[in-house]
Amino acid sequence: MKKNILHLSLSLLSSLLLIFSFPNFIENTAKVHTTFFMWFAFVPVMYVMIREEKVSSAFWYGFLSAGVFYLGSLYWILFVGPMGLGAYPALIMLCCYFGSVYPACLAAAKYLGKKAGIELIFLFPVIITLAEYIREWLFSGWPVLTPAQSQHQFTWILQVLSVTGVSGLNFMIISVNALIALFVSGKHVKFRSAGGIAWVIIMVFLMTAAACSNLYKNSGTKLIRAAVMQPNIDQNVQWTPEYRKYTMETMKALYDSVAPEKPDIIIWPETGYPGILNMEKNGGPEIASWLKGVYAVVGSDKAVINGGKTDYYNAAFMLAPAGNITGEYSKHHLVPFGEYIPLQEVIPFVKKVVQRYGYVGFKSGTSIEPFELDSVKIGPIICFDSFFPEISREHALKGAKMLVHLSYETWYGVSPASAQIFTNAVLRAVENRLYIVRSVASGISGIVDDRGVILGTTKLFEKKAFVRDIRINSSAGKSFYTLHGDWFAWMLFALLGAVIAAALLKKR
Repeated sequence: MKKNILHLSLSLLSSLLLIFSFPNFIENTAKVHTTFFMWFAFVPVMYVMIREEKVSSAFWYGFLSAGVFYLGSLYWILFVGPMGLGAYPALIMLCCYFGSVYPACLAAAKYLGKKAGIELIFLFPVIITLAEYIREWLFSGWPVLTPAQSQHQFTWILQVLSVTGVSGLNFMIISVNALIALFVSGKHVKFRSAGGIAWVIIMVFLMTAAACSNLYKNSGTKLIRAAVMQPNIDQNVQWTPEYRKYTMETMKALYDSVAPEKPDIIIWPETGYPGILNMEKNGGPEIASWLKGVYAVVGSDKAVINGGKTDYYNAAFMLAPAGNITGEYSKHHLVPFGEYIPLQEVIPFVKKVVQRYGYVGFKSGTSIEPFELDSVKIGPIICFDSFFPEISREHALKGAKMLVHLSYETWYGVSPASAQIFTNAVLRAVENRLYIVRSVASGISGIVDDRGVILGTTKLFEKKAFVRDIRINSSAGKSFYTLHGDWFAWMLFALLGAVIAAALLKKR
């Protein structure tokens, strides 16, 4: 009985440490003082996993720990207006799905450790890192609250992302946790085994890569002055003529407040334009009339007529100073139940999601092409897109020298949601060595440099515009991660297979 209470308490302790490793219900800003918890947050539940004799018992303790963590971190899903009462079962299902990942990984590692004699110091970080990578695309993908995401303030260690992407940093964090847990539980680590040797080599490589990546310096001389616009306007409403007028007047007033600083480009938030910009003749010229020579990236709905049927997209448009559209990008990863309903053709009574103009959910974009500003390419990403490294990487591969992130986030209320989304922007900046400008309707807007340093932010529900200089490193080549993608994760797949095969052959 005492053992069960101890293991239950330790499992819940990991839940609390994990919750406070990210922006949370107490600190819901981009600056969090307890993110270092991540380096030992898994230790209590790993200890339970190691000490439990039955794999099944270990799994259920881990499931409880991870489930409580996600429930305490993702509760803001309940605030998503379009989901209605469906938000409650959606939150439970997500927490059950996410909550099964870590315990399944730890239980699998424990099982392989017993059956094949492979060191847990190797199995724990490899299996969890690979599971996080798979979570990026499985069931349409939702790589939320990854270990690497918690380290957005630790600039030194963050630089390894430019070589390995998030998988390398995930591996390092889980490795430190595993090392501590094995030491506390009294387990001897055999570093001379195949798994032990492989782990040492990987860790030495990652530490070397992090150190070398810190030598990076942006030596670019070209500066682009970018203005961030956060209007603090609720866009989850019917767009009446009166509300359209109010929205445009608000955006104009925000721009007027920073116009004396002479920005080269202004960034609107996701769906910031109150209409369908590509279908309205006067929308672009109206904006251009008060920008007077400045480029703009404008978030707006987009409509495309295909054979009598109209498809709608969540889009970003590049407006030239004359008010004409010179580029467009449609959001790739739509939010399930927020922007589209899965199986909506099968379940017709749940079709109507987007209500502003009376049409049903959006369609996903199919192409990724950067915008262009005076020969400088700019890669747009919209809201949920920032969770997926491949989108930002594709922009970088096509020559983007800066990224712009348009988001909405008003419906999440006073919660850590916006800050959690912001941390993903930091990762994307470091991976591709590009500045990223983030404009949010009512969340936390900001600018991040190519080393992941946050240069400025707004507050939640603050009406504000500000300007910062973006240093364009035109002469620098692409980062190793941009060129080679998720090579580190694929290397772990191959290495895990090789170590398991070697261990089984040895036992025979």
